Amino acid sequence: MHQAILMVLWRAWELRNDIYHKKGKSTIENSVKFLISYANTWNSKDAAIEEAGNTDKKGKKAMAEMKNEEKKDDTKYYWQHPPQGWIKVNVDGSFMQETENGSTGVVIRDHMGHTIMASGSILPSCSNAEEAEALALLEGCRLAKNWTRQPIIFESDCMTLVKAIQQKNDSRSRLRSIFSDFFHCSSDLPGWECVFVKRQQNNAAHACDEYVRRIGSGTVWNNMFPDQISRALNYDCNNEPVYVD
Repeated sequence: MHQAILMVLWRAWELRNDIYHKKGKSTIENSVKFLISYANTWNSKDAAIEEAGNTDKKGKKAMAEMKNEEKKDDTKYYWQHPPQGWIKVNVDGSFMQETENGSTGVVIRDHMGHTIMASGSILPSCSNAEEAEALALLEGCRLAKNWTRQPIIFESDCMTLVKAIQQKNDSRSRLRSIFSDFFHCSSDLPGWECVFVKRQQNNAAHACDEYVRRIGSGTVWNNMFPDQISRALNYDCNNEPVYVD
């Protein structure tokens, strides 16, 4: 009843404005049809919200739930073996705002999934996360050159870094020298490419990064690995890959 009274008053005011601005007149019959149609539309929207399990008439909760459902991705992504004859270098970097330093993790594997070596390092002076990711990529390139002469696939879960490397865009001043060093380091490789991957596909490099950050010092492994890193390596190699477009 309250809703009906408000709608009648609103329609009366709208008709008053039409007359004042000389937009024409409307009959009572047309106004009744308009209000009934409007009320039916309003009620159908309320019913749709309630059917979705939301009692908030403004629809805020429903919209939040819809956005969460759209963003949720339950797909599992796994590390993929490189083609035969290629080496894969996974890199990861992180930045700690409170200490203003960073750390890196690098894992180098062959087409069989065998780990050639892994490393982690502490960056005592680092400006941000993107710089840490770029330094991890440079470290991965330098280490790989010392251990193999095969073409390399570099993988990182930092999309902005990967795009910049793919486009060979080193114009950003704070990363220019790092990019320049990477392109120089990779120039005499028999072949290389840089690819973006999901975080789930970069578990082992992330584990190396976390480990050295926790112990506070960098290190290199080529046969015996800490448990945390061994678990990440085994997880990568014991799951069937999901190929990403």
